[in-house]
Amino acid sequence: MTSAAPFRAFAKDAIEQSIGARFEEQVRRYPERLAIKSQRDAWSYAELNRIANRVAHAILAARGPAEEPVALVLEQGALLPATILGALKAGKIYVPLDPTFPRVRLGEMVEDAQATLVLADSRTRRLATEMAPGPIPVLDASALGAGVSSENPGLGIPPDANAYIYYTSGSTGRPKGVVDTHRNVLHNVMRYTNSLRISPEDRLTLLQGPSFSGAVSSMFAALLNGAAVFPFDVHREGVDRIAGWLRDEAITIYHSVPVLFRHMAMSGEPFPALRVIRLEGDRASGRDIELYQKHFSATCVLVNGLGATECGIVRQYFVRTDTPGLEGIVPIGYPVEDMEILVLDEAGHPVDAGQVGEIAVRSRYLVPGYWRRPELTSAAFTVDPADPGLRTYRTGDLGRMRSDGCLEHLGRTDFQAKIRGNRVEVAEVEAALLGVGAVKEVAVATRQDGSAEPRLVAYVVPGSHTAPTVSELRRHLAARLPDYMIPSAYVILEALPLDANGKVDRRALPAPDGRRPELDEGHVEPRTLLEHQLARIWEAVLGIHPVGILDSFFDLGGSSLLAVQMMDQVERVLHRKVPLSVMLAGATIADLASAIQEEAVELRAPIVPIQTGGGRPPFFFLHGDYLSGGFFCGSLARHLGPDQPFYALPPCGIAGQPAPSSYEAMAARHLEALRSVQPEGPYRLGGLCNGGLVAFEMARLLEAQGETVDLLVPVAALPAHAQLDRFWLWRLMRWVAVARGHGPDRRLDWFMRLRDVATRVERLTPRQRATFVLAKLPLIPRRLLSRLRGSAHGRTRSVLHATAPAPGPPPEAGEERRRLRATYLRIDDEYVPRPYSGRLALFWPADDPVAPAEAARRWARIAPQVDVRVVSGTHFTCLTDHVQSAARELRHYLQEPRRR
Repeated sequence: MTSAAPFRAFAKDAIEQSIGARFEEQVRRYPERLAIKSQRDAWSYAELNRIANRVAHAILAARGPAEEPVALVLEQGALLPATILGALKAGKIYVPLDPTFPRVRLGEMVEDAQATLVLADSRTRRLATEMAPGPIPVLDASALGAGVSSENPGLGIPPDANAYIYYTSGSTGRPKGVVDTHRNVLHNVMRYTNSLRISPEDRLTLLQGPSFSGAVSSMFAALLNGAAVFPFDVHREGVDRIAGWLRDEAITIYHSVPVLFRHMAMSGEPFPALRVIRLEGDRASGRDIELYQKHFSATCVLVNGLGATECGIVRQYFVRTDTPGLEGIVPIGYPVEDMEILVLDEAGHPVDAGQVGEIAVRSRYLVPGYWRRPELTSAAFTVDPADPGLRTYRTGDLGRMRSDGCLEHLGRTDFQAKIRGNRVEVAEVEAALLGVGAVKEVAVATRQDGSAEPRLVAYVVPGSHTAPTVSELRRHLAARLPDYMIPSAYVILEALPLDANGKVDRRALPAPDGRRPELDEGHVEPRTLLEHQLARIWEAVLGIHPVGILDSFFDLGGSSLLAVQMMDQVERVLHRKVPLSVMLAGATIADLASAIQEEAVELRAPIVPIQTGGGRPPFFFLHGDYLSGGFFCGSLARHLGPDQPFYALPPCGIAGQPAPSSYEAMAARHLEALRSVQPEGPYRLGGLCNGGLVAFEMARLLEAQGETVDLLVPVAALPAHAQLDRFWLWRLMRWVAVARGHGPDRRLDWFMRLRDVATRVERLTPRQRATFVLAKLPLIPRRLLSRLRGSAHGRTRSVLHATAPAPGPPPEAGEERRRLRATYLRIDDEYVPRPYSGRLALFWPADDPVAPAEAARRWARIAPQVDVRVVSGTHFTCLTDHVQSAARELRHYLQEPRRR
C-alpha cells in the first residue's frame, strides 16, 4: 500500500511508554498540524494538548495521581478525545459511556467500575449528575478556562498501567468491563499503523460511539501518528450525511461496521481522497465487496478484519478493485504482528485446515481480563504453562483456516450476537424481559431469515392468558438497554421448545411470520392514497403485514437504520423529503402523511430540534405563531445551512401546553427547555413578533443570572408601550374599541387590518392613493369618483390584491384559539419591558408601516446597543415568502466568533 506522505514505521520499542507520552511526542513534532476536527471544533496538536492538559490538571486537583477509574459521559466531538487524553495523562483509567444509553444502565456501569469521578460536557452534565450513584463528583470538561494549567503534567506512567475499561454485554444479565493497559493499546496502534501505513497526512474517521471499543484504534491510530481524526456523530447527524462529509473533509481512511459502509457506498458520491476502507465489528458479505469494487477507484483498498475488545486487531484481508472470486464468505485474512490464531475443537485441540472450530488468539498482548470479574477472566483466558507471558483467549467465534493460512469467520459458538457491530449477550436481553411481570419464560435468538442484517427475535411465553403487547415490552427494555439490544420482532408462544435434555431447543424456535404484532393501538386501515402508499413502503421495509396508520415504526421492529431506508424509499416513490427527526420522534404513518402534506414538521413539543447537525453554536428561535404552528421554521433552518443547529421554541398555550400569563413567565418556562439542550452559555436567541419579545425577556433573565447572550435577534417585534406615543394607529384603534365595548380580540383584528391597509397604501402612487381613499368615502357622489378612477382603478386593485393580508385562524380553530389570541393581546397591552444591556440585532420588515429607523429608536430606549437590519417583506411574509433575505442577514451574525 502507498500513502500520500512518507511513512514512518511504528517501532516495537515505542510501545514501552504511556499513551500520553507517545501523544506528546507527536505534539513536539507537529505542533501546528491539524489533530482533530469535528462539526464544531478544529484543533491543532498544540491546542489539543493544551485542552487535554487542563483536563488532566483538573482531575489531579480533584483526585490526585492514584490509578483509579473515572467515568466519561460526553457527546461525540473533539472534546471527548481531549478528555480521554487528559484522563490518561492524569494516570487514571477512563471508562467511556454513551450518553444515549438508558440512565439505569449508565448508573450500573459507573457503580460496577467504582468510578471516583464523572467527567461530562455542557450538554451531559445534568445526566452525569443524575446517573452518578452516591456522592461521586462531576467535572464539566467544557468549562475549564485559562485559569487551569495547560502544561504537561509530567507523571511517569508505566506502560503496564491500566488505561481504560470498555463495557460489553454480559451473559449474566449485567454488562462486563474489559480492562486494558497502555502497552497493549500502543501495540494495537502499532499493528494498524504498520499494516495500513498510516502517515501524518492521513485523515481518519471516528464514527464509533463513545462506548464502542472500535473507537480506540480510530482515535489513537491518528493522534499517535501525527495524523488527523474526524469525529462524526452518526446518531445525531444521520447516516445519509456520511458520504458528503467524507468527500468534503477529504477523508483518507474510513472505518466502520459493514452496515454503515453499505449506506455510504450506495450514495453515488465520488471519494477521490479515500485510500483505505476498514470493515470490522461484523461479518462482511460478498455484497459489500461488490459495492466496493463498483463504486471506488483502484487507488482505494478495502481491508476486512477481525478484532475484539479483548485482543484488538488479529487478522486483516486486503481487497482491491480487481480481486476476483469473493462471493459468499469474505475472509478475515492473515496474521498481524504478534497475534497467533488457533482454530480449536471443543476439547481445546487444534483442528486441521478446512475444518470448523472456535477461533482463539495466542499472544503476549491480550487484555489483562474483565474488571472485578476473575471468574470470567479465568474462563476466557488460559496461560501457557511453558511461558507465563503467553496467554490464549477463546473468542467464541467460529472459524475455518484455509490451507494457505487465510482465516474465514463463520459466526458465533455461543448465544452472543453481533447487531450493527455491537456484541450482544442474549442472556442479558432475556434477563431484562423476565423483569416484565406478565412474562413467564423467554428466549432471545439471532435470525437473518434472508434479510440483509441479522436481528434479535424475542420468544415470549406469557404468565397469564393475556400476553403483554409489544409496545409494553419495548417500553420496558428501552428504559434498561441500548437500542441495538432491543429485539426487532416478538413471537408469543404457549411454551418454549425443549430438546431431549430439557434445554431450550433454539433451533426449533420458529421464524417470525411477518404478521402485525399486538400493539397498544388497534389496527387502523389507511384512509387516503398517501397513507396507502406509505403503508406499502413500511410493509416492504419491515416485512410486516398489515401496517396500520397509528402503529409506531419502532414497535413494528424498525431501527434508526431501517428508518433511513424507509425515508429513502419515501423520497424515491413520493418525491418528498421528510426530516429523519420525524421518525426518530416515534411518528406513525398518520403523522408522516401529515408532515408530508404540510411539507414541514409540526412544532408541538416544548423545544423542537429542527436541525441538530453542524459545528456551530445552536440558535434558539421562538416562532411566535400560535395559530398555524410555525411551519416556516424548517425553511428558515435550511436556508441557514446544514452546519447551523436550529431549535424552535413554540409559544405557550398551544397543543395542550399551559396558557401564558406574561412574557416574563413565558421566558422563565422556555429557559427550562433551552437548558435541557444547552445548559450553559453563551446563548444565541431570536424570535418573531411576540416570540421576539419573549426572546428579549429570556436574554434579560440570562443576563441577570450571570450568563452570556451572544446574539439576540427580534424579528418584526416591537413592545406595545413603545408604540403608544408615536404609533397613532394603535392608540386610535384602542380608544375607539374601548368606547364601543369591544374586547382585546376584536381590537387585535382591527389593528392588523389597519396596519395592512397602511402598508399597502404606501406602495401606491399619489394618484392611486387618492383613488383608494375616495373609494372608501361613501358620502362622496359616485360621479365625482368616476373622473379619478380611470385606468388607475384597475392598477390599484391589482396592487391591493397582491398584498392581501395573511389569513387568520380557520373557522374550526374554535373558541380556544380565539381566547388564546385575546390572552396574548392582553399580555402585550400589559407588558412593560425593563432595560437590557446586551447587544440586540433588530430585523425589521421593509414593508412595515413603522420605518426601520423609527423601530430601532424605540428599541433603543430599553436596549442601547441596537443594530437594525432591514429584511424584505411585511410582518407576515418576512420569514415565509422572503425567508432567503432574512436567512442571509441572520447568517452574517451566526457566523461571528462566539464570545465567552
